[in-house]
Amino acid sequence: QTCALPISNRVKLMRDAFVKTLLIEAKKDPNIILITGDLGFGVLEEFQRELPNQFINSGVNEQTMMGMAAGIASTGKRVFVYSIANFPTLRCIEQIRNDVSLMNNPVVIVSVGAGYSYGSQGYTHHALEDIAILRALPNIQVLVPADPFETQEITKLLVQSNKPSYFRLGKSNEEIIHQTAPRIENRKFIKIRTGKDGSILATGSVLKLALQAAELLAKSGSEVNVYSVPFVSNLDLEELNKISFDTDQLIRSLCQKFTQEQKMELLEVMPTDDFYSSGIFMALVGNTNDLVVDAIRNSRLKRLQIGRAHV
Repeated sequence: QTCALPISNRVKLMRDAFVKTLLIEAKKDPNIILITGDLGFGVLEEFQRELPNQFINSGVNEQTMMGMAAGIASTGKRVFVYSIANFPTLRCIEQIRNDVSLMNNPVVIVSVGAGYSYGSQGYTHHALEDIAILRALPNIQVLVPADPFETQEITKLLVQSNKPSYFRLGKSNEEIIHQTAPRIENRKFIKIRTGKDGSILATGSVLKLALQAAELLAKSGSEVNVYSVPFVSNLDLEELNKISFDTDQLIRSLCQKFTQEQKMELLEVMPTDDFYSSGIFMALVGNTNDLVVDAIRNSRLKRLQIGRAHV
């Protein structure tokens, strides 16, 4: 079943989709609490104005904010903590580990500005290690939507869940991939494009690169599946294995471990160690659709025959 965004189809911001969806749900459930670390100006005012008793601005003190969130959550509330990129993650990782993860408190950590979204702010605002670090903690589920529609639907799932969670969002002008809100099931992949020569699995805003790469490959006669993978901490390995056997090659553009299978080759599409705004930074470190295409073409798998035609 699909539904429209609670906002106009013109919305290009994951964070707006999240806040507007959360506001709708919070009006129905007084146990939903939103805490911000003195951020979200121009985004959170409507929530604060309409639900002042469910909104807290903790100030610039991320460690205290996370401990506060865990304490409130332990009383039966569903707490969402909102801040920029690495501030609600790296800056307070000890509190996340001790108060949220190990105590299994139902806190949702919402980071805005994934990857190089805040590129011009410098490396202090880049979020490159957050997925790896949060995935290493017990009990926490990591969710990374690819567009505002996925953001909307996952927000609804998080409201109903009682698990500690990390919700990683983009920042600005994200491309809308889906025409309507997709059906999202726990741990399942979302098929965006169908092909027979291979599969590209992508998570978050880099899904658009995967789709661009698929278009380039199609021009040279190779059709690949493209999947969005919003659940990156607890994959459905049965579905993953099925994908690998349905096609001859599996490409991933998310950094995480997959079970190795004979017919599966995992090709990394990762940034370098250099620190450089958004699209420019992605290109400078080599994370482009051309890199995905090259990864497929240079694969050691002989089963997939892809020519060297210029595309």
